[in-house]
Amino acid sequence: MSGPLLEAAGLSAGQGAFRLGPVSLALHPGRVLVILGPNGAGKSTLLLALAGLLAPSAGAVRLLGQPLAALDRTARARALGYLPQGGTVHWNLTARAVVMLGRAPHRPPFGPPRAEDCAAVGQALAATDATHLADRPVHSLSGGERARVLFARVLAGEPRVILADEPLQNLDPAHQLQTVGLLREAAHSGSAVAAVVHDLPLARRLADDALLLKHGRVIAAGPADAVLTAETLGLGFGIRVSGELVPVAPLEGRATEAQ
Repeated sequence: MSGPLLEAAGLSAGQGAFRLGPVSLALHPGRVLVILGPNGAGKSTLLLALAGLLAPSAGAVRLLGQPLAALDRTARARALGYLPQGGTVHWNLTARAVVMLGRAPHRPPFGPPRAEDCAAVGQALAATDATHLADRPVHSLSGGERARVLFARVLAGEPRVILADEPLQNLDPAHQLQTVGLLREAAHSGSAVAAVVHDLPLARRLADDALLLKHGRVIAAGPADAVLTAETLGLGFGIRVSGELVPVAPLEGRATEAQ
């Protein structure tokens, strides 16, 4: 399709007393949208609503040109890969079995993995530098190792749209750069990507477009060069930012969290 792969119009959603929105955005093939903002700005809430895991209170989301709410679970899972924040895995499966879960929407019910499923899992493990972890129980892995396995699960599903909530969390610098490269590679292959990122220099490296949230509202949105400026980020985070997008100091002596 030539239009956006995922779009939201006037989207509002909330958890508890928090309310996000309205937010309108479009994720296009070949482009990466980076979502930024201080703690509690609504970044995770936005991704949950875009993934269909949190019902909106207003507005609508469309996936591949269709209303998200009208798509069945399998069709949604084939098209959209969601990487949650935190890296929690409830069952102590092997890393390979966790990554194979990403193939579930593509496999016949109750059938064994096919050759193409095994190939996709192997490629995803290799891409995330996790092949050597394949036969280890996932609960035995470090936080960074588990994060790479969960990202491999998303990649194994070969989604058209990737929504990644803090994909760089717990990763060492080398694997942060590797993950940035994989997200860019996914976009270059025709997927649309949205990622919550805390590290401002890495956000600049990753982003084609950027969305800055604060208190559930959009502060700025558009091409990355227009949003990722010292002035705009300083307004959003309440900090002074150098020209290299390095936080320098909180404004007015306030300790402001930069999520």
